[in-house]
Amino acid sequence: MSGGYRGTGLTPAEVEAITADFRGAGGVVDQSLDAQRYLQTRGAGGLTLNLETILLPANPTRTAVHEELVHAEQFRRGVAIEAGRGGVLRFEIEAAETLIRNRHDWQLPADEVRQVIENLRHMRAELQRLTAGQ
Repeated sequence: MSGGYRGTGLTPAEVEAITADFRGAGGVVDQSLDAQRYLQTRGAGGLTLNLETILLPANPTRTAVHEELVHAEQFRRGVAIEAGRGGVLRFEIEAAETLIRNRHDWQLPADEVRQVIENLRHMRAELQRLTAGQ
């Protein structure tokens, strides 16, 4: 789940181009009004429900779109999220690391990458706090 990134929102054509392979493989990118409302209630800039359904706001950032595609790929690979003990954080950390590794290929804006790096630092610290003493 993307908490959203401050940056330039993409046009529908740009979102369509980035998600073409995902959609071509049967994936659904939902940017409906219902999806918008759900994302707002969750305070999310994007959300991957499962291996084939992604919710995105009307004008997501490039980084948010790619993050949700990474999460869909995690689901496709069968990555399981452990309940408790930082399971969701591990999932999010892996996605952030993937975004950073692929930032040039995916043409992620530098300001959004800086936000990913900052989020990653916070997530790693939180995971360390949660798993300390186990």
